[in-house]
Amino acid sequence: MYIELPLYKLYDQFSGGMWKLTDEQKKRLQKIKDEKKPRTNIAQDIYDGNALVAGIVSDKIDSLEEQIKDLKNQNETLQTEKGELVKKSEEMQNNINQMNKYMDIFVALDDLEKGYQDDITQLIQHYEQKLTEEKEHYEKLKEHHAKELTKEKEHHTKDLAEEKEHHAKEIRSRCDKNEKKIKMFREMIHRLKVAHPDIEELKLMTL
Repeated sequence: MYIELPLYKLYDQFSGGMWKLTDEQKKRLQKIKDEKKPRTNIAQDIYDGNALVAGIVSDKIDSLEEQIKDLKNQNETLQTEKGELVKKSEEMQNNINQMNKYMDIFVALDDLEKGYQDDITQLIQHYEQKLTEEKEHYEKLKEHHAKELTKEKEHHTKDLAEEKEHHAKEIRSRCDKNEKKIKMFREMIHRLKVAHPDIEELKLMTL
């Protein structure tokens, strides 16, 4: 039977959701399904079918190549965002260091202002003692905050790096799958070209 030809079985499978058929292609496929008697011009129908199949395969390859391009662009964007996050983290640490210096100055100025009310001798003794205590307290606070900041930074950086790496792996996996599909469709077109060298549509297609 005409509709039992392997080529038209393959064409029928193409309509199973792999990609959208045009209205013209749908009509052609329905016509193939509706015909129940042997054809008198099978060669012409095979030629027409091959041309339609080749067009569908070519469209799918273009679509997959565009998807790969988009995925690669997404990966480059992720890498850029990751670099920007690292830069912002370094800027934050620099700001904290600068703020710590200002705090040292404010503590010293505050002690001097209070000390002017006392005797010079008491002022010196009080200032030296107070400054020592404040510095020790501040050093402890600074050490504590530095540890907390380091823990938070390491935790955030680790989670972010894992998330970015996981996303990157997904993108690479999808690229690999699409490249395998492209290779499969190119091999199919090559076989069609070899089997039907007289089809003009196939001659115009590039692998």
